[in-house]
This record gives sequence, C-alpha cells and structure tokens, in this order.
Amino acid sequence: METLDLSFGPFRVKEIVFGRFRLDGGAMFGSVPRALWGKLIPPDDSNRIPMVARSLVVETTDRVFLIDAGLGDKMSDKERAIYEINNSPKWEQSVDPTDIILTHLHFDHCGGISRWINPDDKTIALTWPKARIHIQEANIEAASSPSIKERASYLRENVSALSLTETVRHSGFQEISSGITVHRVNGHTDGMQWVEIRSGSDVVLFPSDLIPTSAHLHPAYTMGYDMNAREVLREKRDFLTYAARHEAIVVFQHDPVRAALRIFERNGTFVGEPI
Repeated sequence: METLDLSFGPFRVKEIVFGRFRLDGGAMFGSVPRALWGKLIPPDDSNRIPMVARSLVVETTDRVFLIDAGLGDKMSDKERAIYEINNSPKWEQSVDPTDIILTHLHFDHCGGISRWINPDDKTIALTWPKARIHIQEANIEAASSPSIKERASYLRENVSALSLTETVRHSGFQEISSGITVHRVNGHTDGMQWVEIRSGSDVVLFPSDLIPTSAHLHPAYTMGYDMNAREVLREKRDFLTYAARHEAIVVFQHDPVRAALRIFERNGTFVGEPI
C-alpha cells in the first residue's frame, strides 16, 4: 500500500491509517452489480470488501489538524467480528492534534476521538483532550436523532464525546484556518463535510464518504448507505468537476491500496492518475 506524504506552501499533509475493517460490498456499491464492482475490489466469502480507516494529518507552523479519527476501540466483540476490525497498534500515540476535523459522526470516522473508561456504564474519556473539534451543526443534529437506517452508524457514545471538549459547530462552507476549508454536503448523510487544503495552485481534497475509494470515481458508483442517492450524484459531479478544474489530489479515505490520485477530466470523463 502506498503512503501519502506531501509538503506544499505552509502545509505538510500526510496520511495515517488507524486500522482496517470490512464492509459488505453490495452496500458499498449500491445498485452496481457485483460482477462489476467485484473486479475492482474482490470480496471475501461473506461478500465483504477490505477497507482502511485513512485520516489526514495537516501540519502548519503552529497547529496540527487531524481529519477524522478512525473507528477507535469501543466496539463490542460482536461488532469487531462483523466488521473484522483490526486497529493499528498504538494508533492514538502517532499524532498530537490541536484541532480535529470530523467529516461526520458515523462510527468509522469518529470512533477514535474517545475510549472507554468503563464500558458497562458507558463512561468515556477523550483520546486527545486538548484538541478542539470542528463539525457541521447539521451533522450533530442528524447524529443526535438518527433515522432507522443510520441508527447503527451513529453511536451514542461517539456523539456524547463532543460534550467533553471545545466543539466548533460550522454551518456550510467555512474556512477553518488559512488554506483549510470545509464544504457541506448532504447526500451521504445530512451535514457531512469534505475538506480542502489549498496553497496557491496546490490543492488536496478529502471527500470522505462522497468518494470513499478510487473505485467510486465513476459518478454512478454510489453506496447503499447513502441517504439521498440523487443528491449524492449531483454532489459527486460537482466535486469531481471542481477537482478536475484544479487538477487536485483527491485522498480516498477507505481505499485499501490507493491513497490518492490527481484528478483530470478528459473527453467528459473524470480520470485519476498517480501523483
């Protein structure tokens, strides 16, 4: 598996893989037949495909931003078996962020922000207690009162962790720090945000579950987990058009092999090339 480590302008951008897990391939590709997606990411005997919990660490002269925090270690043995979770050893010691940008509160993106003190009474402690958390207000609302479809993804112990630290609630497009901007999208889940890191003509984009793997670059390849498939189709095309216009590097959060590609549009088709 390739490793992403970039330096441009005031930024150093590097990946951190908090662990590996598996999700159902059919759910990850929605209406796309297995005969097609199975050639891109082969499934196991249980129809699950390999995934990683890839986050970005963005270092500036005075701040360290962590974008998403992996699954963490609060899952039950049953859940670990279902998703075949294998966290990286001592993952929490590999970064010391001043700020954490959560794209959304699904368990595979935010579980690592806290750990159990006592799982029996559901008491938790923050993994990085000094870090402020940035998230969309709309996503907190969605996670606090999830639909039946999302109830298994929005876990109460992850949402409650926000009350233990400074949480900066954003509403739509927002520049968090010079050159670091979040963009709200709503197709996958209400109030998800993708992240842009820009210095001059250098642009790195972190789309989160809008484009979870390089196999999802095709505009029609969306997930069964998405709450609004029509909205996702529009948001993906807008995102890819933006990425191609800037020849941006797009980081794939869940791709088990390909960390990132530079995006171009050629003859009306979006393509990715190694950076």
